[in-house]
Amino acid sequence: MKIDPEHFRVLAGRENIKVYLFEDKVVHHSYCNSCGIYVFYEHAQQCRANLGCVDDVDIFSIEIVLFDGKNLL
Repeated sequence: MKIDPEHFRVLAGRENIKVYLFEDKVVHHSYCNSCGIYVFYEHAQQCRANLGCVDDVDIFSIEIVLFDGKNLL
């Protein structure tokens, strides 16, 4: 899910999160230090969160829109 950076904040557990920076070192990819699951990424223009890691979100009730990037070209 895309989130504007001003609306994104980690309320708890930041001490269990590790950050990986790819070559450009602009996007902060965060993952759980215990299990390795992708949690979220932060960038100056947008954030994305793994909704499976958000309390009180029923991921099975969310409408899924498939995007076929492979056949887009």
